[in-house]
Amino acid sequence: MELPEVWARADEYFTAREDADMKGHAEAVVKWARELMARGEPGEPHIVIPAAILHDVGIPMAIELYGGSGSPGQEVEGAVIAREILVELNCEPQQVEAICGIIAVHHHRLRHPTPEFRLLHDADLLVNAQEAGHTCEQVADRCYTAAARRLAREVLRAAGSA
Repeated sequence: MELPEVWARADEYFTAREDADMKGHAEAVVKWARELMARGEPGEPHIVIPAAILHDVGIPMAIELYGGSGSPGQEVEGAVIAREILVELNCEPQQVEAICGIIAVHHHRLRHPTPEFRLLHDADLLVNAQEAGHTCEQVADRCYTAAARRLAREVLRAAGSA
């Protein structure tokens, strides 16, 4: 599987929403996931990066079916769509299962998360926090990884600061 092919397939879903920059969001999640790995957090890039690209492809279908992009609908629909994409791209079955398993619960707090889940979760959390204007105090304690906690302090403003 080549990442440009994953991006091309994901783009079909990103462009379904004119009211949001879904591609920009996915690009930012990929950037932070790569940064977390560069800072020493463990994880398999061949799982993390496709999961980061595809993690929100279920949003348009969730809006259509459930009237909103809330996590249960977007996660369930996203896992189904991601599976179709990955199978069409001839990904290894174990890779498909790992990526879709992460997408299906990426907004949840898991008891025993895989390193790949931790990376996607934290990268998405950082991007969502930046987009929402959250403070580092609101986010750092929700991160799984030490590198994401450090990044939260670096990139998000502190409470009470301008």
